[in-house]
Amino acid sequence: MPRTRRRAVEVERTRSAIVDAAATTFARTGYVGSTMKDIATAAGYTTPTLYAYFAGKQAIIDALADTVEAEFHELFGHPVPEGLTLEQALELTIQRQLVWVDARRDAFTALMSRPSGVAASRPIDGPGIHVAHYTTLLAPHAIEGRIGPLAIECAAFYLWGIMHALFVRATREPTAAPLANEARLVVRLFLRGVSEVDA
Repeated sequence: MPRTRRRAVEVERTRSAIVDAAATTFARTGYVGSTMKDIATAAGYTTPTLYAYFAGKQAIIDALADTVEAEFHELFGHPVPEGLTLEQALELTIQRQLVWVDARRDAFTALMSRPSGVAASRPIDGPGIHVAHYTTLLAPHAIEGRIGPLAIECAAFYLWGIMHALFVRATREPTAAPLANEARLVVRLFLRGVSEVDA
């Protein structure tokens, strides 16, 4: 591997280690309560080294948001096998998502508990990205553009709402049982409603 390429890989690896350490630090101490020194210590670097890679906490949390967004897109890049029922396709997709959320709880806690005054340096689409992916997932199972009584995009918004509620819960209960155990419950809730879901 050429020296320039080796250096780029090393820089990316170091940035990634710093971002992961920051996610843990922000999740445990809060964004405001965390210092660059705290993050450096958690990452195993000196504070001046951190500043060689990031201008400050804002740049780090922006990099964390970019990482999580890229992972989300990659997650939905995995195809759902053909021939599955809607229920099976949803359960597989949601299971994948919840396994990922469980593995990245610190990142979600850090991002979702960021103070309102600490806005991202670029606009965040909110539910748009998620709803687009869910719409694509639901489309092959729609009849005349609808899932049950709902237009596909409307159904996708409802699914996003359920998943978003789980993400919020994950950030508020960091020691709760793995969310991945609830994939089937989420699917039943989405398809049948609260009154039809067995405990």
